[in-house]
Amino acid sequence: MRHHGPYKEELDFRDLLRHPQRLFGYTYLYVLGVLILAGILYVQRMTEIGKSGVATVVVPDSAAQVVDIALQAPQNIPPVDLVAMANPTAGLLARGKELYGANCSPCHGVTGLGDGPSGLTLNPKPRNFHTTDPWTNGAAVSQIYTTLQEGILRNGMASFSYLAPADRFAVVHFVRTFVPAPPMESPAELQQLESRYQLSKGSSVPAKVPVRIAARKVVEEYQHIDRRIAGALAVSAGSSNPGATLFRRVAADPRRVWTAVLSDSMALLKSNVREFAGTISADPLTLGFTGAAARLTASDYATLQNFLESVARGSGPRDVR
Repeated sequence: MRHHGPYKEELDFRDLLRHPQRLFGYTYLYVLGVLILAGILYVQRMTEIGKSGVATVVVPDSAAQVVDIALQAPQNIPPVDLVAMANPTAGLLARGKELYGANCSPCHGVTGLGDGPSGLTLNPKPRNFHTTDPWTNGAAVSQIYTTLQEGILRNGMASFSYLAPADRFAVVHFVRTFVPAPPMESPAELQQLESRYQLSKGSSVPAKVPVRIAARKVVEEYQHIDRRIAGALAVSAGSSNPGATLFRRVAADPRRVWTAVLSDSMALLKSNVREFAGTISADPLTLGFTGAAARLTASDYATLQNFLESVARGSGPRDVR
């Protein structure tokens, strides 16, 4: 190896070949370079590695799960004999056990220990019926009934008002089988329960229609009305009847006029001429008329009402040629 003046080349490869042990002093540079290169490659390919190495877990969005109400016919709930319902019977307890298993055990547990699977994430935790801790509403028959009827919002306790009163009493008595020394019910407490919910008078439950069915009915009804509006627009635009001629003169928005007429069960047309005139003149623009519609004569209002009614009822006006 040549020497240039007083300096010597930094790396003498021939000397390294003769003395290879000196090469280990530069090993860390090779190792560091390999690690940096591997890190760069890993970062660049991280997405692919992750996708192939770990299965993607999609947590379902509970807000996107649509639970519709069940179709229910109207029903009359018979009166409740509070004196009879205040005392547990074998029949009530059997019915209560069945209802408890279907409605209460998911949170409160099969044996009432508050360890049901659905209650694991609740805060506060579902009540353990076996403890003597104070109850929010109390553990008397009327008090547990009130809890089932109204729920306890701050504790996450849902209302079970959809159950019939007799079924609620059945659940109450079964729940009280878990309670150490459940309190007795006084006649005054039963009377207070009666005054609050009028259980001895019975009640009527209206029908319930699932939202999907109700929405379909609304769409079908709108489509039916829309077809009628289209037919009415065609008649009012092409007829030479005096009523049609008057309609075209005072209707600023014919579709709005026919929508108001046909979507309101023709209430506008069932009134007498004076009421018909008063309704239009009070707010013609909202109904789709021009301001001139508020200044028609009584004869004109009668002609216009007859025209609207004849078209709405499907008979149609006769053209005057």
